[in-house]
Order: sequence, then C-alpha cells, then structure tokens
Amino acid sequence: MEDGRLKFQFVEGKVVGVYISADMGWCNERLFKQARRGLWRKSNSVEHGIRAILFGCFWLEAHCNELLGVLLSHALEGSRLENVLWKRIKRWRFSDKLEVLGAFADEVEASRLAVNGCNLKKVFELRDRIVHFKDEDQQITDSASTKEEIIRLFEESPDPPLICELKGKAVRHHASAIASCGRRMTRIYEQNMARAGLSESEAGALLRRNLSAVTSPTSQASSSEFESSRDTYLISAVSDQVSACEEHDTS
Repeated sequence: MEDGRLKFQFVEGKVVGVYISADMGWCNERLFKQARRGLWRKSNSVEHGIRAILFGCFWLEAHCNELLGVLLSHALEGSRLENVLWKRIKRWRFSDKLEVLGAFADEVEASRLAVNGCNLKKVFELRDRIVHFKDEDQQITDSASTKEEIIRLFEESPDPPLICELKGKAVRHHASAIASCGRRMTRIYEQNMARAGLSESEAGALLRRNLSAVTSPTSQASSSEFESSRDTYLISAVSDQVSACEEHDTS
C-alpha cells in the first residue's frame, strides 16, 4: 500500500479484523497544506488558490466529522441515542456541525470557534462557486476597433471577481481561516478529552480510533501502543515522497 489506511480491530487483545480504506482526510489535508505553501511562494497563482479552497474545505469537513463523531460517542457511550443522533448530524451542513462541536467547548473556545465559523462562510460559498461553476460575461467596453485598443484590453482589463478571490491577499486570508479553524477544532477536542480525564495518548486513540501514524507499510507498532487502544487502531501508509514533503511543512 502506498497511500491509504489499514485498520486493525482488536477484541480481548487479538486481531479479529483488518480493513483498508481510502484515507481522504489525510490526502485533503496534505493537498491543502501544499497549496497553501504554494500561495506564499506565488500568491498570484490561481491554481494554488483553487486547490487551497477546495481541499481545505474538504479537509475541514472530514476533520469535523471525525472529531464530532468521537466526542458524541464518548459522551453517549452505550446509549442507543449515539447511533441515531450521529446518523442525523453527519448529514448536516458543515456550519451546523461546527455549532454542535462548539457545544463541547468552554465559553472562550466556543466564542472563538463561532468567529472561525463566520470567517469560513465566505470560504464555503467560494468553494460552492468553484464546484458548481457558472459564469456570465461582463461587458467592459463598447468597442475595440484598432490593434492598439485590443492590446490595451489584454494588458489592462481587470481579473473577473471570482479570479480575484482566488489570488493574492484574498485567497491567503481564506487559507489562513481554514487552517485556524482546523487548529481550533483540534484544540476543543483535546481540551474536552482532558476534562474527561483522558491522557493525550488516550485521546489520540479515541480519535476515530485514529493512530494516523505517517509511516511505511512495513513499520511496526509496539504492543504497548496497541494495548492502549480500546479496540481499534488505524495506520496510514503513505509514500516516502509525501512523508518527506510533510516534514518540510512549516505552515
């Protein structure tokens, strides 16, 4: 396996199932970070802007689902309400899920997450405009009868509004809002688990049973690591090239 996720299910210390899945959350996060780095190197690249918006939003949605699913499972463990509630919530819009996630935070973090949510409203609208692209021609002049006039139009015509949102300062602001929200959601999860008395390693194990260790398929995890999980661990196997790229990610 070069990319993807191996899932080991344990019952009473024994492996009772091994599963594979496409780990799109990791892929989307990596692609977003790569695009964000590209924006700082070449801010007027509309290609980097499109990737940052699309994969950033995809990553936030997957990350929110993962965190919220674990928080609900931990809060409602053993209750029939857990599955019923999650089946409903996972179909909601990202903004509604983010509001539910905020209910697990203290007052300060909930307020900050709400600000993140407001900043992301325009980002998700932009994502939808890209995905469901529709555009209309906008007239900028009545005539262009000479060669010089045509050349001047090529050189001096402004970028269309959508392109302006995907370049320069505007898209860097959007990318920063995405990254900030991702960090905020993770912080809320960690603080909630800490209040519940879980250590950092136990909280990580609960994260959708997500030991998303960036490792090669041949890497070995220690028995103590496996024993610290309740029932399941996930190992994400990624290519050496991607691992090297992530090591240099300073965003």
